[in-house]
Amino acid sequence: LPTGEILLNPPRERILQEEDQIVVLAEDDSTINFSSERVFEPKVHPYSNLRKIIPEEHHLIVGWNNKAPIVLSEYAGYMAPGSSVDLLIEANADPEIRKDFEKIASQFPDVQMNFNEIDFQSEEELDNLGLPGYTTVSILAGSGDEAEEIDARTIMRLLQIRNIFKEAEKSSGVPTETKLISEIVNSENTELIVQVGVKDFLISNQFVSRIFAQVALEKDVMHVYDDLFQKEGSEIYIKPIDLYFVQSEGLNVTFADCVLAAQQRDEVCFGIKLGRQETEIEHNFGIYIIPPKDRHYTLRDDDALIVLAEEEN
Repeated sequence: LPTGEILLNPPRERILQEEDQIVVLAEDDSTINFSSERVFEPKVHPYSNLRKIIPEEHHLIVGWNNKAPIVLSEYAGYMAPGSSVDLLIEANADPEIRKDFEKIASQFPDVQMNFNEIDFQSEEELDNLGLPGYTTVSILAGSGDEAEEIDARTIMRLLQIRNIFKEAEKSSGVPTETKLISEIVNSENTELIVQVGVKDFLISNQFVSRIFAQVALEKDVMHVYDDLFQKEGSEIYIKPIDLYFVQSEGLNVTFADCVLAAQQRDEVCFGIKLGRQETEIEHNFGIYIIPPKDRHYTLRDDDALIVLAEEEN
């Protein structure tokens, strides 16, 4: 806006003013083309009135680094009352970590937060944590001079936890639904991480470097990121496809149809996730950002839309 305010996902009825500027998501500024005509005419499908039920969640953060306080605060700030976020670190760690954790926990009285120290070499102590009962287990990258050394420790933790999940599945006969999330330093280790069973990971150094590169070219982009990463306003969500279409299984749609469906919920759709490809590196784990509007998809119930929305439901 002329005032400098960033307004992501503005109301549909808002009329653009002459001095407004548009925030565009594109592969490169050279690929941006403006047209006075629609690039594709979407088809109207029967839309769903479903809303996602936000359940209690229980998250475990494994490890500590300079990002840990932010991660803990963000988790706690987004969760429903009755949820929990726990921290697990190596025994005999710096006592300042507990103090920092307790300070954060005091800011979120509606969320249960527990501090745990264990010997990671003890299988018994790991088993007693009840890891399969968590919604997610997130492993933070440790400290060190070499990226390979840091990622090797992360992979070792992942293997330990994955073995616990396998044993739990054997004894119960029920697949473990806990999501494994990991921070890695070297992007070349991506395939190893996926083989361990991790579907969600963050290459932290690469992520930060790309933001710096964008901001260096266009300093106002930083204001967009600042707005996007705040709790208020619209944020990025990956939402199940059945929130948008009635009888989504087997439905043939274009990406433009998905954009229109999201608009009915006052959301901006800028991507799609295909569940059948979520373990395939060669298909970017099923994530497609700003695909062509005329691209067709035959939907399945495990697909999702990537949207800007004010609410998770």
